[in-house]
Amino acid sequence: MSLLAASCVKAVAPHAEPEKLAIIDGHGHLNGDMPAEALVALMDRAGVSRMVLMARYYASARDAGSGSDEQALDYSRKYPGRFVPFVAGQRTSLGQRNRSRWLKPDGVAENLLSEAEHKLRSGEYYGLGEFIIRHYDYQAHGQGGGEVDIRWTHP
Repeated sequence: MSLLAASCVKAVAPHAEPEKLAIIDGHGHLNGDMPAEALVALMDRAGVSRMVLMARYYASARDAGSGSDEQALDYSRKYPGRFVPFVAGQRTSLGQRNRSRWLKPDGVAENLLSEAEHKLRSGEYYGLGEFIIRHYDYQAHGQGGGEVDIRWTHP
């Protein structure tokens, strides 16, 4: 649930108050330019008590850059109980979202998997966030990720 969705729930379901029912954002991406204090203020305004937080290792035209796993971990240390840091999987180094890199891992994939395993074994990260192997919303027939099974995409 995003902070926007949490705000909507709070507006239309006032009985779902944070004191009665914890609202947890299970999928939050971290931009490099978002200070922890600003994110906590937004969470408080929306009634969100905890957020699963993963970095975006890419920048888009709409933001000021990517975050990092270490930044997510730092936020969880700074605000204990508010953030659940995940190892992020969406990285520009992976290139196109496709299966081939995972079916026959190259050096980039091997390094990422090794890094993720090391971070998870540290006990400070609690999961993997968006290791996309195939995502039909992002791909069209013949554009990476292998061939699309038309029977499933066009009933």
